[in-house]
Amino acid sequence: RRNFAIFLVSALFLSSATNFYFVLTNTYLHELGVEKAAAKMTMAQASDLVFLSLMPFWLRRFGLKATLATGLAAWTARFFWLALGNGGDRLALVYGAILVHGMCYAFFSVTAQYYVDQEAGMERRGAVQGLLTLTTMGIGNFTSAWLAGRVSDHFKLAAAIGGMEHDWKPIDRKSTRLNS
Repeated sequence: RRNFAIFLVSALFLSSATNFYFVLTNTYLHELGVEKAAAKMTMAQASDLVFLSLMPFWLRRFGLKATLATGLAAWTARFFWLALGNGGDRLALVYGAILVHGMCYAFFSVTAQYYVDQEAGMERRGAVQGLLTLTTMGIGNFTSAWLAGRVSDHFKLAAAIGGMEHDWKPIDRKSTRLNS
């Protein structure tokens, strides 16, 4: 099925980027100068509660595909906001990236399970859920961990500059390099 193939490829691409958020955000926030970064990242769990509560209403109003698309859009917005944010005048973008976590999780990850159940039917549900898990938690997470490690290593400075161990600025094309 074409729609399911598109969904599975989208889930693979999304899961191939998740470790950039889950593994590197705390380091990134510390290097931006955000105090008590881990504590501020708990805003994501509060966001989970809000969006998981809203999800049934959203699904009923907009349907599965629109909900999945909203979840993908939230992940995209999250990465743009993290890239454009900073520890100063654009800190609100960083907080927005954390607060959108619930939408990312509920509207894509949780809704994906419903979508698979709907598409697979009773007789193949377990196998198709297994395929989704292999794609996202297996191949996607492996790829994500590898990519996040490579990117982190690539932007690592030879010596820390003002508390920064990485030069994250090249990710934001509008910013200048740390060492220029």
